[in-house]
Amino acid sequence: MGSDPRTAQEVAAKIQRRLYPGISTQTILRLIFKYLRKHKPSVKHLFDLRRGISLMDSKPEYETFVRILLEHEGFTVNPNRILIGKCVEHEVDGIATKNATTFFIEAKHHVGYHTLTGLDESRIAQAILEDTNEAYESGKTNLKIDRAMIVTNTRYSEHARRYGECRNIAQIGWDSPYEHNLQSMIEKNKLYPLSCLRNLRHEHVSSF
Repeated sequence: MGSDPRTAQEVAAKIQRRLYPGISTQTILRLIFKYLRKHKPSVKHLFDLRRGISLMDSKPEYETFVRILLEHEGFTVNPNRILIGKCVEHEVDGIATKNATTFFIEAKHHVGYHTLTGLDESRIAQAILEDTNEAYESGKTNLKIDRAMIVTNTRYSEHARRYGECRNIAQIGWDSPYEHNLQSMIEKNKLYPLSCLRNLRHEHVSSF
């Protein structure tokens, strides 16, 4: 929520003294708002960031949000496009380039933010990369894609994580990789979506 480390530690210590067996995460969240607003009054307008992201529409809102985040991380980003493959065409959510490496982007959004992003998304991304690379090698397209990138608002399953590491897929999840995850990018760049406002319901979000 953008507090400094000292304040965060003070709030955590107060909450720790009030913990009891079976306490719900919602109760803990209410305590965080209660204690933190004394140090940072603006926090009363914030909602749980993870849940706020889940309130987004997958298309085009989340896809656009991902592209904006990557631009703030130093990528040159182009929007949705069709990639030519050796066998078929593939629609992807964007093309991002940084340090002479070109990625195609798959923005994977889950309404249920505890849902794991599984192996299928990584296997599909790898298949797209292989098909487009074969098209490039045969001269069918002049666009060379170096790596696949998946950006999800949840965590990856263990199988997906292992496969992504083996295939060199850039897998950005809610809290992984450690220094370049979705949560840290949002907080570092202060790009909080409107869906993170407290007391906001889905019908309000859809009217923006």
